[in-house]
Amino acid sequence: MNKKFKPRHTGTTLMLAATLTIIQLINQEWNGNIIRLEAEIQQEAKSGIMLPVYQEAFAEEIQPLQYRYIKGCSLSRKIQRQIFHVCEDSNLSFELVMSLIYEESGWDPGCISDNGESVGLMQIQKRWHKKLMDKIGCTDLTDPVQNIRVGTELLKRHFCTYLDPAWALMAYNGGKAYADRMIKANKLSAYAVRILRRAARYERSNGI
Repeated sequence: MNKKFKPRHTGTTLMLAATLTIIQLINQEWNGNIIRLEAEIQQEAKSGIMLPVYQEAFAEEIQPLQYRYIKGCSLSRKIQRQIFHVCEDSNLSFELVMSLIYEESGWDPGCISDNGESVGLMQIQKRWHKKLMDKIGCTDLTDPVQNIRVGTELLKRHFCTYLDPAWALMAYNGGKAYADRMIKANKLSAYAVRILRRAARYERSNGI
């Protein structure tokens, strides 16, 4: 008697197929939920209304850089923004650097003194800082941004050495040997004091 062939484990095969179908449906729903969630987050970011759980993660992306300016400064706002960027990159106080620039050059990019040796906003002397200029790519010390990049790098190095704003400023002004003598004598230069006091006024004016 002929018997029809009946494949083994038919029930198991059907169950497996059903399970795979369910998994596919779940994945589709999950992917759809993810897409909808991403759309909601983007919409919230655009509208400015975000759930607390997302605020920290998206803070840097949705919040523009808050520029600060110095009231009464003769430099254009564009140049001040460029200086602000350099200060942010160097982890230096914008107000302190702007105060130093005023002390050095009166905010005049074309300022030249010391018989032509000191040039630009931060009064850089090429003969002492040629290697640093080459490293940074500075070819024109009368260019405000190039000058500031050299000057802030010098100031940052002094900060790393002395870990004190007044001492760093004295080293910037008169060199390390001069700063060391003043520190040993427990003195602060009038130059450093003026810059720090002016920077404090700028900070108060900017609400810092």
